[in-house]
Amino acid sequence: MPYEVSAPPDRERRNPRRPGNFRRPQIGALFWWTIAIIVLGIGAVLSWFFSIYIFNNPSEPLPYRVLTKLKKIDPPKRFSSENPPAGKFRKPRSLLEDDYAGFEPHHLDYVNSILLRDYLENFRRSEGAIYVKGDFIVEQVRALGTGDLFQTGLVWRGRNKDFPNASVEVVLPTAGPVSPDLIPTGEPFALTGAFFAALIHVARPDDDSMCFTLVPIVYGSKQIADGARIALRPPPRLNLEGQWPLTAPSPDDDTPPPAGGEG
Repeated sequence: MPYEVSAPPDRERRNPRRPGNFRRPQIGALFWWTIAIIVLGIGAVLSWFFSIYIFNNPSEPLPYRVLTKLKKIDPPKRFSSENPPAGKFRKPRSLLEDDYAGFEPHHLDYVNSILLRDYLENFRRSEGAIYVKGDFIVEQVRALGTGDLFQTGLVWRGRNKDFPNASVEVVLPTAGPVSPDLIPTGEPFALTGAFFAALIHVARPDDDSMCFTLVPIVYGSKQIADGARIALRPPPRLNLEGQWPLTAPSPDDDTPPPAGGEG
């Protein structure tokens, strides 16, 4: 009887379902997947913080550009005299001596960011607009240009007749170019309540004086000096790269500012 020898079992072959049969994990792939997940998580967190920064700071140039490009912020609204934003009327002296007395530069920076934000958002989050009225002597008038915060219209600067340490610059935005001769210098200008001149910036040229930037927010035809009239229109957008105050001399301008003015 022949002797049969069976073939040796294939020790290399394993049943994939038997316990103990596993493949070595690919460490390199796990490492790169982990890195990718971490990077995506960091990107999501940064995106979230960036969105908060953009929507909470429309008064800064970059957020304002982003919001206007995405149409997430409306242009300044044309308010009517029957339904202006709620607010209070103040005299320049009370603003200087009561509201902003003793403010350090960083305090004024914060105040100005809120004032401009309220204007840009049409006072949607505002606790109330601050309107300024009084009698002033016009010291400076000029036309606005493309490098200014407001790019068409006029801006005039004047000193309060009753309290010379307080001055105002009043922006008069229009649809097109306007001659500065409409407002003669050296003449009085009565800034009445009908203008609804809202405060949007406070500057302190020195320890004893302040300059308040105002924009009438009830637009339309307004009577100015010598019976002349000017048609005011809300600007479609602002150039937040422009300087404050608007009547301050540019760095390349050797012309001195008005007495006690911003230098």
